Formats: sequence, C-alpha cells, structure tokens
Amino acid sequence: MNGLVIEDKGLNNQILIEDDTVFINSRITIDGDNNIITLGKAREYFALTINLKGHRKSVKIDASNKNIRSLKIGSIRGSRQKLTIGKNFSCGGIEIQMNDGDESCHIGDNCLFSWGIKIRTSDGHSVVNLRSGLATNLPRDVFIGNNVWVGEDVYFSKGAAISDESVVASRAVVTSSFKSPNVIVAGFPAKIVKTGISWDRRMPYEYNASKLDNNYFKQLISDDKALLAFELWLKNSERVNSKIVSENVHLIEQSDIFQAVINELARESFDFENPSPFSNLVYRIYRTNKLKFERYLDAIKKAREVDLFLAASVGIADSLPTQFILKLLDKNDKKLTLRIFSRLPIHKKNYEILKEKVGISSIKHKILRLAYNHVEKMQPLPHSFQPSKRALKIAVCISGQLRGFEQAFKALKETSFFEHDIDVFLSVWKDKGRKKIHPAHLDRIFPKAFAQVLSNFITSYGIPALQEKIPSLFEKLNQASLISESELKSVYNPKKLQILSDNEYEDFSNMEKMYFMINQCWNLIDKPEMYDLVVRLRPDKEMISCSLDLESLASDEFSHCLVTDANPNIHTDDIYVGDQFAVGTPAVMRTYSEIFSNYSSSSSELFEADGYSQLLPHSTIFAQMLLHNVDVKPADHSFKWGQLLDSEKLSNDEIIKALKLDLVEDDTFLQTLLDSLKQEKNEL
Repeated sequence: MNGLVIEDKGLNNQILIEDDTVFINSRITIDGDNNIITLGKAREYFALTINLKGHRKSVKIDASNKNIRSLKIGSIRGSRQKLTIGKNFSCGGIEIQMNDGDESCHIGDNCLFSWGIKIRTSDGHSVVNLRSGLATNLPRDVFIGNNVWVGEDVYFSKGAAISDESVVASRAVVTSSFKSPNVIVAGFPAKIVKTGISWDRRMPYEYNASKLDNNYFKQLISDDKALLAFELWLKNSERVNSKIVSENVHLIEQSDIFQAVINELARESFDFENPSPFSNLVYRIYRTNKLKFERYLDAIKKAREVDLFLAASVGIADSLPTQFILKLLDKNDKKLTLRIFSRLPIHKKNYEILKEKVGISSIKHKILRLAYNHVEKMQPLPHSFQPSKRALKIAVCISGQLRGFEQAFKALKETSFFEHDIDVFLSVWKDKGRKKIHPAHLDRIFPKAFAQVLSNFITSYGIPALQEKIPSLFEKLNQASLISESELKSVYNPKKLQILSDNEYEDFSNMEKMYFMINQCWNLIDKPEMYDLVVRLRPDKEMISCSLDLESLASDEFSHCLVTDANPNIHTDDIYVGDQFAVGTPAVMRTYSEIFSNYSSSSSELFEADGYSQLLPHSTIFAQMLLHNVDVKPADHSFKWGQLLDSEKLSNDEIIKALKLDLVEDDTFLQTLLDSLKQEKNEL
C-alpha cells in the first residue's frame, strides 16, 4: 500500500484497513501472534507508527473526516492491551505507550489533540514499597471521553481520565481522574480551573458569528454591553439589522466607538475602489455626532495615531462630503496631508483637492504630481517580432543572490537579447541564498514527503533539536549554499565578475543590499558609452520571451526611456514601478544604477525629502526617474516572465548520504526520513 510499510513477523495477525485510506510515511510493525489492528478511513494518516510486540493486542481507530498526523502507538511488552480511538479524531502529534500488563486506553469520538502529547498506561519500571517489598505503581487504564480538546505538550499518566466536552490546557500533567464533564483542567498536576464550558473547532469570531441574531444583540444592549454589540456588529454587519445597533449608539462612549472603528479598519484589508460597508458607518457617525467626531479626530491626531484612521476613513468613504475631507486638510499639517493622499487612488477629484491644498515645495508633492501626469500620458514602446536588422552592443548586469541562476540564465539565452552582441557583468553574493531549514519553506528545499516529516519534528521539538539529530544534513546545506568563481564562469562566461561576502554587509537592510549591488555591477563597466543598451536583471528572474523593439529603445527618439518588469503605477500606498529588471540607454541606466551612491552621499534632493528618508522597493526607482526626466515606459506585453527561481534542491542521494552519517540503530525518526525519500523515488 502506497505510503504504508507493513512488517508482520508473527502468526494469525489481522490488519484491517478501510478502502481508499491515504497513508504518508507510515509504518506498522508486529512481532507476535493473534493481534488485531483496525484502521478506519481518515482524510490522511501522516507518519502513523504502530509497533506491537506480544500477543492478542488490539488497536482500533474509527473513521475520521480529519487528518491524523504523527500518531505513534507503542506496545512492546505484555499482552492483551487494548487501544480504541473513536470517530472523527484528529491530532498533530501524539505518542501512546502501553508496555506492562493488560491495560487499555480509550479516546472517545470527535476529539481534537494538538502536538507533543504523550499518554502512558504504565511507568515501565517499578516503584517498590520497602515495607511490603512490592511494586506499587501498577499499570492502570487511561480514559478520555467524547469531544475533548487537548492542548500541546500535555502528559497523561496511568489512571488519568477526562470526561466529555472538556478541555485540557497546554502543558498540563494529568495524573488523576476527572469525572465531571464540561471542565477545563490545567497545571502540574492538573486541576479543574473552570466549569460549565464546552468548546468548538471553529475560531471564536466564526463561532460567535454563527450565533449572532437580532435577539442576541438586543440582549447584549439590555445587559449594558452595547460596546460589545457594536464591536461584534463591525465584524458581522451582514448578519444583523444595523438599525438595532445605530439606535443604541448613544449608549456608548464616543471615544470607544471611534476606537472600535479604528481597530476594525486596521484589521481589514481595504479595496479603495469598492468601498466597504464601513463607508456608510463612518458617514453616519460623522453626520450624527459631527462635533464630537471632529474633537476626537483632534485628540487622536495629537497622539499621532491618526494616520491609518484618516487615510482609511477618507479612502473608503466616497459618500463622505468634500467638506469633510477639506476639514481634515485644514489642520495645515503637510505630512498628514501627504499620508492621506499617498493612500488614495489618484483620481481627478482627489488630485484637484491636492492641487488646491498643497504647494510644490515638498519633493513628495512634486513626485505625486509628476507621477499622476506621467501615468495618465504614458505610451508603450513599439514591439518587434522580427529578427533584428543590426546587432546591438548590450551590457547585461546581473546582481544579487544566485538562487536558481543556471536555469534563469539558460532561459535568457533563448530570448531576443542574445541575437545581439552581449557582455555579461556579475556582482553577486558568495552565499547563493539557499533557503535554510525552517518550517515556512521546507518544501522549497526538500522533497514533499521528506519536508513534512521534518516539519512535524520541528513542531514538536524545535529546530535546535533537529540540528542535533541530523547535523550532517545541516552542514551539507551550508556547503551547497556557497558559490565559486569557476561555477560562475562556466555558466555566464562574464566579461567581469565580483563576488562579495554577505558577512561584510550584514548591517545593510535588504533594500540597501539590492541597490548597493546594482551600483556595484554598474561600476564594473569600464566604458558604458560603448554600449547601445544596458540591462539590469536579478539572477533568479526567469525571462521566457521578449518582444520589445530593442533597436527602437536604443535610438535617439527613445534614448531618455526606461523599461522595467512592471508598469509604472500609483497604488494606494505609493508610486510603483518594477525593481527586478530594467533596460535603457547607458545614460538612463546610470541614473537607475547610481541610486545607492546618491542615497549614501545624500547628494540628491530626493533623499532629503519627506517620505524618502530610506531606500524603498519600487517607489524609490520611480521617484528617481521622475526627478531626472526619465520617461518610464510600460512593459505591457513586451515580456513573458517565469517564476523567481529557487536554488536546486539537494538530490535524494545527497540527502541519504548525509542522513546515514548520523543514523544510529533503532532510530525510528531517521528511518522514517529515509522511508519518505524511498517513497518519493518510487512515486516518481
């Protein structure tokens, strides 16, 4: 069976598995006779391990519509032990050990178990009473009822029992029997800390939303909980008659109302072109509480918390009167005005207000106005699908980290750029930028099944524990992440190359590193004027095709133009242009490439202006071009781009070789890792 390895060393054992059950990296081992294992279908069994030694033991797991992950069942001594798990069970990581007598473990229906959980029905060794000379810590059954939620890192010892509809808090140690249902137990040893509760798999907001109706809101308001009703209505306005809330707004402190709105605005992601239901809410509050609202705006403005609220309030509320917007701008706070308008679509109405209220003394204002005019009037460059009439001299400057560089450069060589006379210049980091072992991107480093086993281990024990377990694999990744000069020459055959150590520039931000390396690569070109065009490209940027008329771009008519990988635009946050690829004449590309030196020397008025005190992606490039009268052309459909590429993954053979250096006898974790690689290989 795919994903499941079965090793049966005994006689008359039965393994009954429901049809179409999905297993990944799972193993069943039986060493004994007359044992029965019954597995109902789950959404997925991942890293299931069952290890039985002895006779007449029973394991039964009912069908579940959930995932059962990293469930490890061990019973390597004694006989006749019995484990039952009810229907719709789910877990992230649990180990059950039953190792002495004929004890049992029962888990009821609809239980939710987190990770790092351990259940033991016995201690494994004896605690002896000196008077009687007998062991006192005999095995005892463990019982967990229906609909029980168990938090992470909980330990159940022999004799533990939890009744129905209960919750066991994280890191609790349950040593006794709790017979009352609907309780929360917590602590070491666990005690009842709350009664009269139940629980639900849904998140609190989802659960509350399912219960909301008009009567519920009326009850909240009658219980002097109007603010709670208001906050819940903000999150579930489509479910409740807003009249019930609006008629009772007078019961709430105005500052609480406004702060609740601010909190909700901060939580949401707004579509400025399609106003949300909050536009009517903000307008209604303004209209009915005008004076108090304006006073509150003044108060929070003094606290410098106003930016998000003003921007969002204006941006989402097309129904707000122009007088209201002007009222905000009458504060004579130019920085505040900029922050409002940098978050708004630059449509005609807003632009007219901006022109009226703002002079041109601020560079940021000037850039906004330049950008608005530029985007309104810009025209694309011509396309060409014919072979070039003459070979251009083109410098290709590749800078940054070398993730996926071989595949990306191979793709570039198939495009129309390489119909011309190309010189390649490289300024790159020594470290390729291969992703490190981290739960967020394990599947970008390793095969899928292998990555999932690592992820489960990290979830339960952490990355330091994993590094201690498989140090050779960590070391192999570090070695594979470094680039050599010979590798670069074999791929690029560069005219000049520069490899810099990341460690020497660790104080740089990522943006500073990007602009710095663009500048460094430009400086490798001894005589830029000898080239018709200069290209800047990230090493991992995959270009599939280019239909841009490069000869036109190199002509006098377009000598002041720049083309990037994304069209110039004005977003709600700021001006925008692509920052992963650019092409233009040497004069234009000098302006583009020297942004870092201008920034670091503060020689440009751009970097002394409000809003540009630091290097930013996208917007700094567009601003620099606008201030130097460079016409940034839309790329439109001139290019077809692939994905940003990752470094090549280690091969299965490389991974296995590293793992075997750390493999010790009876290490089930390492064996599971190796099995996952074998499974992946078989599936291929």
